[in-house]
Amino acid sequence: MDKASDTQPISPTPALTSVRTIAGNAVSLLASDAASRAATFVLFALVARHLSTYEFGQVALGLSLVRSFQLLAVAGLQTLITREVAKDPDKTGHFLANGSAVVIITSLLSVTALVLFTRVIAYAPSTTFSILLLSLGLFPYSLSVICDAVFRAREKMQYIAYSNLLANAMRIALVYLLLVRGYGLYHLTVVLVLAHIVALVSKWWLLLRYVARPRLAVDFRSCAVLARSTATFLGINGLNAVMTSLVAVLMSKYVGEVGVGLYTAARQLTVPIELVSQSVVTSVYPTMVRSFEPTYERLRQITERLLESLAVVVLPAVIGLYWLAEEALVFVYGSSDFSGAAVVLRILVWTMILRVSSKVFGLVLVASLRERVTLRILALDLVAALIFGLVLISRFGVVGGAVSTLMVRLVDFIQRYVRVRRPFQSRIAFGRIVWKPIVASLCMVACLAMLSGEHFLLSIASAGVAYLAVLSLLMIRSAGGLDQFRAEYSHLWSK
Repeated sequence: MDKASDTQPISPTPALTSVRTIAGNAVSLLASDAASRAATFVLFALVARHLSTYEFGQVALGLSLVRSFQLLAVAGLQTLITREVAKDPDKTGHFLANGSAVVIITSLLSVTALVLFTRVIAYAPSTTFSILLLSLGLFPYSLSVICDAVFRAREKMQYIAYSNLLANAMRIALVYLLLVRGYGLYHLTVVLVLAHIVALVSKWWLLLRYVARPRLAVDFRSCAVLARSTATFLGINGLNAVMTSLVAVLMSKYVGEVGVGLYTAARQLTVPIELVSQSVVTSVYPTMVRSFEPTYERLRQITERLLESLAVVVLPAVIGLYWLAEEALVFVYGSSDFSGAAVVLRILVWTMILRVSSKVFGLVLVASLRERVTLRILALDLVAALIFGLVLISRFGVVGGAVSTLMVRLVDFIQRYVRVRRPFQSRIAFGRIVWKPIVASLCMVACLAMLSGEHFLLSIASAGVAYLAVLSLLMIRSAGGLDQFRAEYSHLWSK
């Protein structure tokens, strides 16, 4: 890799970027996101095995709240800076310096708001302290996001992945060492903040060494213009911020930290399937964009094939987790204290089907240049979340929170499906899409029933083999033979 110039940014990215570069950038972003979410999954598993259920709930609540305020601290600047620097790379220094100045201010405001929020809700002192300690990570996190925006604009996304992988590896290693040596919640939160600092330092080093050495000068008038320009993006981030932590906040108010912990424990078991589904959807999005045409016919075919591919992954996971909910929770978290989350998991697993389908329909809207529809859908989702959350969580506690989440996902799914169905001018053939995975999943359940009482991993492996065998036979038979099957499933992805 060549080093950047001492005074000026390296030469601008060519107007026509190669397909290999685009694919590499997409893989880098996907790897970075997958690593972060996988690290969070491992973090929760480690905390559950070494700390109490109450402390697990404190960590879950703190991370949920901080994640929401991260969206506010970033102030929607990532999208704006990426767009402007991509247009004119010579302005890298201008946007890097002024964007960093803006997010320092917004991070300070976010920390202040979080302090006031914890005072109003009146959490236990230990919970409040851990939340406020985690909030210090807002400063390095928001500054890292500004670096990410420059990397995206300069099409150097691999450096985002490098930094995040380093920070996540360090985070998990240090958390593990602290927990096995008997350290507690506060030491854990310090490590999480330190991981953000490591990510920021590594990104700045990579930026200055391999992307650009821009002249940094903060101009307060430019900061004000930048802040005003990002108002729309901030509004979207604000809605997302409320949606992100609404269930956790309501549950902490009506049920307490243990309830938040049980809900989060169940919710985390759906993350691996979401990561796989996201990778599939992301890989197909460029094909969707190229397939957009006035008749929508090609785009509809791609959508149905994508839904069918996702059903093959999601349906057995949903049915398997529903069947083995209690065993899965105890296996992952290493404690029977989490078996009480089984009923919550059996409700939340159905949100995976709705969430994945909504993700596909959302990409259809973007591919067909209807992005504004998404904002209206999100606003209605927020209203639904408030209504369902207040009614159900206040009366039914953790189970009410799970049902509330399911209802909001259903509202979101219906909105997106209606918006997509109109231009498609025909219903999506859900029956044809899901019948083969459903039949194969039922055979998988029969296998699990016969292996009841056996080791958890043995049951999972045997059921997986049974599912794949039955599904393969059904798909080949439905296609009319192996050659026809290959032709059918390669044709729609080839363009």
